[in-house]
Amino acid sequence: MSEGVLGIFGDDLAQSPLGLRLTRVAPVIEQGVTDRRVGTVIAEAPLPRADEVVQPPEGFVIGTSVVPVPLRLGFEAAGEPDSITVRAPDGQPLAVIDMPVQEAEQIWATAIEQRLEASRAVA
Repeated sequence: MSEGVLGIFGDDLAQSPLGLRLTRVAPVIEQGVTDRRVGTVIAEAPLPRADEVVQPPEGFVIGTSVVPVPLRLGFEAAGEPDSITVRAPDGQPLAVIDMPVQEAEQIWATAIEQRLEASRAVA
């Protein structure tokens, strides 16, 4: 996240009492000669938790429509060969998925194939 006039603006992943949450903080700018900041908008969304999986102490397992995904908030591991770095729109690392890229590609391809087969069966 980048430093703003009165705080930090950008995206962040953080643990809360309700689970892992994705947060975006953005300035509200009054358009005009000075383009001054008149407020701040904060949007927060919970990430789905894979309840059927034991949560590791050093990270999280989030539920997706395809497969549970192991996720760490430790950014020092960004760029490791057997992981996928999740980045904010500004390029800052948010988290690391502990899964080799080739394994993720295979899981995704299998899920797409299964959905195509299911849609053909319905049609």
